[in-house]
Amino acid sequence: MRLTHYDWPGNIRQLECVMERAVLFCKGEELTVGSLPDELQDFVMTGYRVFVPHPLPMEEIEREVIMQTLERTSGNVKRSAEILCFPRPTFYRKLIKLGIKVERNCAKVKHYR
Repeated sequence: MRLTHYDWPGNIRQLECVMERAVLFCKGEELTVGSLPDELQDFVMTGYRVFVPHPLPMEEIEREVIMQTLERTSGNVKRSAEILCFPRPTFYRKLIKLGIKVERNCAKVKHYR
């Protein structure tokens, strides 16, 4: 029931990714909230939602979501791609396209444009 309250910005692709991951990392025979990715556990527990000022072009919204995710993962590109359900090569292309630079040695995220 809790999964029905999440907005699923990645639509069915994101839901499939989350369910596959939950099944793989499930400890036992029953899926629990603890089997879900961190962002869904936080959502279920706190009701967190992303605020996007209106009106913004889709590219700006996408840039903001990616930057927020990178900041929450301390610049971990692999983890951010997993959270957003992007294959890593696609995620790297998006970073280049959106002008987002991740400094790995100090885990800072910068927007260049």
